[in-house]
Amino acid sequence: LCQALDGMALAIELAASRYPALGLDGLEAGLHERLRFFTVGSHMAGRHHSLRDTIRWSYDLLDPADRALLRGVAVFASWFDVDGAVAVVAPESSRATVADGLARLVDNSLLVVDRSTPTRYRALETIRQYGQEQLETTTELAEVERRHESWCRAMLAEMAAAEPDDAWCERFDRVVDDARAALVRCAAFHDHRADAAALAEQLAGQLWLRGRLTEARRWFEQAADLEPAPAKRVELLRDAAGAAGTGFAGDDRMRLLRRSADLALSLGDARGASRDLAWMSLNIVRSPGIMAKTHTPEEGAALLAEAMAISDGSDTVEATIAVARAFAGYVGLTVEQAEQAVALARHAGDATLEDAALDLLTALHLRLNDLPAAVDTVGRRERVVESLDIGPRNGYAYSDHCVYGSDVLLAAGDLCGAAEYADRAARLPFHRDEEFLGLALRLKVGAIAGHFDDVLRDASGFRTSWERVGRPVVPTLARCACAVAMVHGILGDDAGRAEWAQITEDLLGGQPWPSRFAWQSTFDAFAELHLGNVAIALDRLAVDIDDPVTWWHASQTMYRPWYAAVWAEAAVLARRDDAGDRVARARRATRDNPITAAMVERADAIAAGDRPAVADLAATFVALGCPYQEERTHVLAGSRWW
Repeated sequence: LCQALDGMALAIELAASRYPALGLDGLEAGLHERLRFFTVGSHMAGRHHSLRDTIRWSYDLLDPADRALLRGVAVFASWFDVDGAVAVVAPESSRATVADGLARLVDNSLLVVDRSTPTRYRALETIRQYGQEQLETTTELAEVERRHESWCRAMLAEMAAAEPDDAWCERFDRVVDDARAALVRCAAFHDHRADAAALAEQLAGQLWLRGRLTEARRWFEQAADLEPAPAKRVELLRDAAGAAGTGFAGDDRMRLLRRSADLALSLGDARGASRDLAWMSLNIVRSPGIMAKTHTPEEGAALLAEAMAISDGSDTVEATIAVARAFAGYVGLTVEQAEQAVALARHAGDATLEDAALDLLTALHLRLNDLPAAVDTVGRRERVVESLDIGPRNGYAYSDHCVYGSDVLLAAGDLCGAAEYADRAARLPFHRDEEFLGLALRLKVGAIAGHFDDVLRDASGFRTSWERVGRPVVPTLARCACAVAMVHGILGDDAGRAEWAQITEDLLGGQPWPSRFAWQSTFDAFAELHLGNVAIALDRLAVDIDDPVTWWHASQTMYRPWYAAVWAEAAVLARRDDAGDRVARARRATRDNPITAAMVERADAIAAGDRPAVADLAATFVALGCPYQEERTHVLAGSRWW
């Protein structure tokens, strides 16, 4: 309350005097009408009877020009500079005249000043409310609000043409509250709905680039609701769906695509509706990891059938349907069929669709345990993604490429390459604010490599950001949280391990998640082997590395090399009778990952009792950039297992 009252002593005293009658919740509810709420009885003298009386006393001492200036700047919701005040309040006055007037208002404690460059001013909220009251009693209100809306539009347009660096973010943060306020005012009047829709679209686009993805999605949807032109409304709904996908809010993306498809079809746009429906079907198979709800294959098949029924036969629609059908048939898909889907998307000239088809091809290579081909496809996808504009509809392509690129290179044992993709995800401009989306990959790569201090630092930022946006369910990020739990386990921090295990479950949202076996078992086994709990590790690694029922999907097979390495090591350390067979089969499973291949060779050397050979492998892990396995090699070379 004290902060909301701008630290004004009288306001705080008056609020305290109303506490017995209103309570804290009543006082908080009255903040937006503080001039009416914060009054007291006659025991306080004269001008201190209420906030309004106090401010009126100061206001009446001003000359008419300064009163008009104070009334006008009350329309600003946040900081403004001299140029903003000229544009909104006094467009016919000189800059020097307005600057002089603002200085006098500061001298009279009616404005606060920030003397950075450029100098900025702000009216305390209590002063703003009084100024707005006075503005409403004059004939100036409508014109000042119109100029304020125009100023917001101009500022947003100026920023849309600039590079979104740190300075850009600071400028945007100074204008965003005003844009929101202008939009709320504009949307309240039915005859201003078109203007409100245009402003909402502008604001949403800049919020998306700023990384405030949840709010961007809401304003795009609000723009669609306000937009009087139905065809434009469809496009805004697709932008909203893109913003939702960028923020890994898959259920919102599905809902918004459904809205756009239904509206497009009602307008006679069967082509657009068919594409929306095909994308919905495609997303069910491609992106379950960003869905809080489970969507069944039957739901995807129904959407695809709906899309096919209204297709106009154009290249674009048919290519989208073909890629969606390829995703639907993933389990029985051949490489040739996946390549054909890629070719159809390229022929249709749809780079976003081609990116999705290459995503499918990558997954197929992983399912077939062809890591070199998967790595090569990541490179092909790189060139397609780079051709896409950075905008809401392509945001998911950029972020998903970073996710999959990092995962594939991690599966191939290229820690440097995996870390580069993780860092690229963190640097994406639209990951600035909801930064947990960008930090997640760093957690997993750093944990496997052994950069534990970095993992704990990034984990703190991940958790803070994730909690700030409401702890959303994002199953695809659960494996990253599980990697943090592994780090805490290796460090002997049982409380931290349990805490991050719970965060893992919260990210999964209670969904049955078949692929969790692969990464959870692998990370748990890493920690248990480090702690010397070989029997527990073996229990976590109960599934055979060649079991076809388990290792059927890309999200599992990408962890198979790591699983196979600890599976063999645990068997050797437990002196199991089948340890030799496990080592031999693990060699085949790890052949395309030099780190896990070296781990298997280390297990074989332990089984053979060749301590020097174990010690020599430490240099291999140094060369591969894996300090954790280097250190573990030294430990194993001198451990009790001999």
